[in-house]
Amino acid sequence: MLLGSLVICALGFNVTMGDSAEIPGCLLFLSSVLVQIFMMSVFGEKMIGESTKVGAAAFDCKWYNMDNKSKKTLLLIITRSFKPQHLTAYKFSVISYASFTKIINTSWSYFTILRTVYTPPESMQLN
Repeated sequence: MLLGSLVICALGFNVTMGDSAEIPGCLLFLSSVLVQIFMMSVFGEKMIGESTKVGAAAFDCKWYNMDNKSKKTLLLIITRSFKPQHLTAYKFSVISYASFTKIINTSWSYFTILRTVYTPPESMQLN
């Protein structure tokens, strides 16, 4: 997640301050990084959403016609579904839309700090 923020920040900085010949390549790479991170977020969010539906699906079955052992198993499934499953980035952060937003916000913060601190090199003058 942090690496993604740094890559986005560096590419954005290179697009704004770099050589004009490098802009198309940087924009292409920046867009591919953003799409990759967004797609991971989409699948992470989908997993969270679908895992919460498991309890409702278990409850909607005809549990009242089952034996006691099956009822206890369904109760366990329903109870477990209250805590949704999720994808993580090395158990560091949950991958979801919120994490995508956090990456973009962090990248923007790094970018603005870098733009504020950066001083362009003096142009070389021949005497």
